[in-house]
Amino acid sequence: MRKKCILIMNIIIFLICLSGCWNRRELNTLAVSIGIAVDLTEEREPYKLTSQIVLPSRTEKESNSTKKPYYNLMSEGKTLFDALRNATHESGRKVYLPHTKVLLIGEEAAKRGIVKYLDLFSRDHETRPNLKIIVVKGKASEVLEIESKIEKVPAFSLDKLTEMQKATSQSTVVNLLEFNNNLISKTTEPTCGVIEVNKKNGNKVVEMYGTAVFKGEKLVDYLDDVETRGFLWIKSDVKSGIIVIPSTEENEKISVEIIKEKTKIKTEIKENNIEFTIRIEGDYNVGEFVSDKKINNSETLELIREGVEKVIILEIKSALNKAKDLNTDIFGFGEKVHKKYPKEWSSIEEQWNMLFQDIKVKYEFQTNIHGAGTVSNTAIPRN
Repeated sequence: MRKKCILIMNIIIFLICLSGCWNRRELNTLAVSIGIAVDLTEEREPYKLTSQIVLPSRTEKESNSTKKPYYNLMSEGKTLFDALRNATHESGRKVYLPHTKVLLIGEEAAKRGIVKYLDLFSRDHETRPNLKIIVVKGKASEVLEIESKIEKVPAFSLDKLTEMQKATSQSTVVNLLEFNNNLISKTTEPTCGVIEVNKKNGNKVVEMYGTAVFKGEKLVDYLDDVETRGFLWIKSDVKSGIIVIPSTEENEKISVEIIKEKTKIKTEIKENNIEFTIRIEGDYNVGEFVSDKKINNSETLELIREGVEKVIILEIKSALNKAKDLNTDIFGFGEKVHKKYPKEWSSIEEQWNMLFQDIKVKYEFQTNIHGAGTVSNTAIPRN
C-alpha cells in the first residue's frame, strides 16, 4: 500500500512538471521595453510616456545595418497606466516591462511629485525591483533619442553608464526598491541619480554625475560631484575613485586611487546635543606622484595620508552643508538616533528637521596607503 501511495505521488509530481509554461507569451506578441521615460505635457492628456522597444532581429542579424535596433514608442494618457496601455494603438502589442533597465523622470515631473510615476512600476508584478530610477535635467524622452558611439541602443548605454559610476563615486545609483524604502522612511529623504544632455564637439552627449535630492516625493535640488562623494562616504558606498592632493613639488599633484572603504558611524546624545562620529577605514594606492622624493619613506606617506583625509573631510562637509541648507536628512542620521535611543526618539521625532541643523560631526580615520605602482621613484632627468 505504501509503495502504491509513493508511486501515485511521483506520478502527480511528474504530471505537474509536464504542465509547462501555461501562461507563456510569445516574443512576437510583445513589445519588449528596455527603457521608459516619463514627462509632463500641457496637452489634454497630462502624462507622456516614451517606451524604448528593442528589435532583437536587427540587433543580432543586422549588425552593420543603418537601421536602428530599437524604436521609441510614445503614448499619452490620463494616468501612467492609461498611457502605457494606449501604446497599443500604435504598436499593436502590449509593452512588456520585465526587461526595462532604466526609468527616466523629467525634471518638471519630479518637481511636482514622483509617487504617481513609481506606483505603477511598484505594483506591477512584471517590473523588477532593481529598475534604476534617474532624474533627467530637462525632458526625459530626449535622452532615449541620443545614441552613444559604443552602444547601439540608448537604454543599454544608460544601464552601463550607471554601472560605471562606481569608478568615480561621483554619482548616485538607486533602484526602485531602494528609492521606495527611503520614500516611506520617517527620517531618511530619497535620492537618485541624475543625467543631463550636453553638447560636445557639436554632438549631443548624455552625462551622469551628481545626485537628485528629494524632500518627500518632490525634487528640491541636486548635489554636485564633490557633494555626492561626500554623501557616499557617509553612506559607506564609495566603491572607487581618484583623490587629488597637493604634492611636495610646486604646481604638481598626487593622484590617489580609492581601493576600498568602510564607514562606521557612532551616535551619541550628550547634554541634549546629538553627535555623530564618522570613522572611515580605507585602503588606497598612489597612481601619480611627480617628485624627486622617495614615495616609500615615512614622511612622504604621512603627507599623502594627511592629504587624503583632508579631502575626505572637505567632501563630507560640503555634502552636510548642502543637506542642511535643503533641510533634508539624506544620510539616515535620524534612523541611527532612532535605533540607539528609541525612548528619546519618541520625544524628538517631530523636531528632527530642526535638530538636524545642529548635529555635530567628528571624524576618525584608519588610512592605509599600500601600493605605488611598478616604480618607487619618478623618472626625472639628471642635470
